[in-house]
Amino acid sequence: MSDTAKNDTKGKTRPAWAKWLRWALFSFLGFILFLTLLWAGVQTRWAKDRLATWVTQATAETGAYRLSLHGLDGILPFFIRVDRVTVSDARGPWLEAHETDVVLKPWPLFRGILDIERFHTEKVAISRRPAPPQEEIEPKDEPDQSGRVLSLPRILIRDIRIQRIELNQAVTGTPLTYRLETRAETLQQRIQVRGVLEDLRHTDDALHLKAVYDLGAQYLSARLKYHESPRGLVAGLAGVKDAQGFELDVQAEGPLSGITGRLNADMGGYGRADLEYRLSLDPDTR
Repeated sequence: MSDTAKNDTKGKTRPAWAKWLRWALFSFLGFILFLTLLWAGVQTRWAKDRLATWVTQATAETGAYRLSLHGLDGILPFFIRVDRVTVSDARGPWLEAHETDVVLKPWPLFRGILDIERFHTEKVAISRRPAPPQEEIEPKDEPDQSGRVLSLPRILIRDIRIQRIELNQAVTGTPLTYRLETRAETLQQRIQVRGVLEDLRHTDDALHLKAVYDLGAQYLSARLKYHESPRGLVAGLAGVKDAQGFELDVQAEGPLSGITGRLNADMGGYGRADLEYRLSLDPDTR
């Protein structure tokens, strides 16, 4: 090859767009590699233990309660498993949750949707009522948000299930066991909740809740039905152990400035109430 041909070959350079494309490709691959290494690092036993310790320390700084995670495991953050969760106050632990599983769907996160496929707990044990906070939190002046239209993040919780809820005698006066199933969803300015709380001792004793609230229109639609046998939850909390059961049916419909509804309650042996009501939950109309 002649010297002229060699000089022509050396003089040829890549176009600018090719350089930028190459730089963008290597940057993207480097970013993916960084995320992969970071994700892999989070899966180590050391990282999971440090995360559990951080949660305990962060909640302890609030002074009101402490949340402790024991046996944090799984493929974080899409599959989380905790052997035991303990909630404590100044007097010590008062709630324990055993074998908790949380499963998130990864792909909806790219569309800004937090899709929790399931939140399951085998057992929640409440040994006593929590102690009241030692220090009262002074109310802070909140900025005026009148005229602002709030929008909720897109959250879907498909299945919340607690197989067994144990209430100690110190809580209600009689040991009780329940099972909880709930589904919750937010969409723009709309919140929907459905739930069932069942007494494991009596198949007919249950609380059913269905509620929809629109933040934009400030409109609420809800219904709650509850039935319990003698020596149930409400009777224990109210301190009327000799009550012959309890029935409650509450309906609510309307804007916050004027919610109307009906309440039917029957505390066996103590009294019955059937009334229609109208109330306002809008601070501007009080």
